[in-house]
Amino acid sequence: MINRLTLEEVERELSPTPCCDAFKISVGDLIIIETLNQSDKKKNQSFEGIVIAKRNRSNNSSFIVRKASSGFGIERTFQLHSPLISKITVKKFGNAKRSKLYCLRLNVGKPMVFKK
Repeated sequence: MINRLTLEEVERELSPTPCCDAFKISVGDLIIIETLNQSDKKKNQSFEGIVIAKRNRSNNSSFIVRKASSGFGIERTFQLHSPLISKITVKKFGNAKRSKLYCLRLNVGKPMVFKK
């Protein structure tokens, strides 16, 4: 049973993912994520924001994206290998000095300055 599960996991890792650009994202990047709507599978929802954290755990890898909408900060966690993600595009590459940008939570009204 365990051997079968590990074989399935290896096959999933070797199979191409629907969003190949997901591996190019890093902390500090401004990205646009298009996800399938859970109620209507034909419509896409887009979420644009800055990647503030990334967790690398093989198939359970995830990343947190933060955006400011009408003065409020919204954070969403996405699974890297999720079938609901249809497309990930990097709008702007950022050069962050930290691995987790949780300091952006404190600066709601102030823009964060990144090196170019």
